[in-house]
Amino acid sequence: PAALLPRAPRPVRRLTVPTPDWPDVCRQLEQQNPSIIRYELGAMERAVHHEGVSRPAPRVAIVAGTNGKGTICSFLNAFSVAAGWHVGLYTSPHLVSFRERVRLDGQPIDANEAAALAHELLVRHGAQAPRPPAGRPLSYFELGTLMALRAFASRPLDLAILEVGLGGRLDATNVVDADVAAFGSIALDHVDWLGADLRGIAGEKAAVARPGRHAIHHARLGGATLLAEALDTIGAVRTTVTEGLTPRDRNRAVAEAAFRTLCRDALPEERISAAIEEGGRRVLWPGRQQLLERAGARWWIDGAHNAESVDAARGWLRDALGGRRVPAIVGLSPGRAAPDVLGPIAELVSSWHVTASRTGRARPADDVAHELLPGGPPVHTHAAPGAAVSALADEPDVIVLGSLYLVGDVLAALGYDESNPPPILIGS
Repeated sequence: PAALLPRAPRPVRRLTVPTPDWPDVCRQLEQQNPSIIRYELGAMERAVHHEGVSRPAPRVAIVAGTNGKGTICSFLNAFSVAAGWHVGLYTSPHLVSFRERVRLDGQPIDANEAAALAHELLVRHGAQAPRPPAGRPLSYFELGTLMALRAFASRPLDLAILEVGLGGRLDATNVVDADVAAFGSIALDHVDWLGADLRGIAGEKAAVARPGRHAIHHARLGGATLLAEALDTIGAVRTTVTEGLTPRDRNRAVAEAAFRTLCRDALPEERISAAIEEGGRRVLWPGRQQLLERAGARWWIDGAHNAESVDAARGWLRDALGGRRVPAIVGLSPGRAAPDVLGPIAELVSSWHVTASRTGRARPADDVAHELLPGGPPVHTHAAPGAAVSALADEPDVIVLGSLYLVGDVLAALGYDESNPPPILIGS
């Protein structure tokens, strides 16, 4: 294909369905069984066929894995935007605003467009639809995925990037045949859905790759050998990356390889290299090894919630804090045990401040507090994340860790909201 040059976006196709305001539509969307997981593809395939969005962009990348998916997505998005491409990015979960899940050239989808799209899809595919084309109402995640595909398909995008929600083989994002599949690490997680066998989990995640199409993974991220075997069984064209010392560096290397694969026939090498350099300087990924400075305090924020991600967070915090102990705001989702998730960072903590996110997907703070190791840092509980933030307002450094839902509540308490979601590109 001809080289893709920067160009102004074309007008978005107008929707004619009468639309309530975005806050009202968002509340309706959040009532679509938000905690129910539909781990099957039939309904989503029928819905995508009905909407005509099985190919949302000329190039599609899908990103799977246990840890590192968001980091890979953020780098791939930043490189592509720096190259002048028009890019759609779909990720989950969001931290403050649902609109974070659907980003266009790095920016959250406009509230009016989000309202129109979501309302139209709720009318056809929601819980109140009389005859949903999929044969059943779509779940919260399925509707969000369909909304992203519709938003992407309405534009002259150069690339759509889809982050897998759970597993891969039966995740709603796997209705699209991606040109490139990129992978973070493979580890034991969501065992109720994916099984407790690492080989089986690798197979579930590898299933987003397609025979004869490119798949990229790192030789030194968890589960690399099992993932390689699964990709070879599928018949994917596999690229193994070896660069990078830290997990973040290795995920960046995967994103670089994916970017080069996607644009090797469209952009000259000097422009590819320049985009990687510029995008690498601009990239942000809120809630993942994020240092946020607010009112003279430094907030060390990471949504780490399983053994592998907590180990990476511990290395980052140990280097950043230089061995100093600081207070930590922590909270856990159901199924997460405090000794497993919080125990590894106890050596960096001067006091625990335990709370629960407001999403409903959280363990009670008292239960988590009782699990913390006796004889460790003193433990305080707080009724809500905002209360914990207020209690530590005079501290120069605070750790936040244990759940992305908790991270979202803390970011809201620190000033982000629906009209001001966390940015993912410096200068955006």
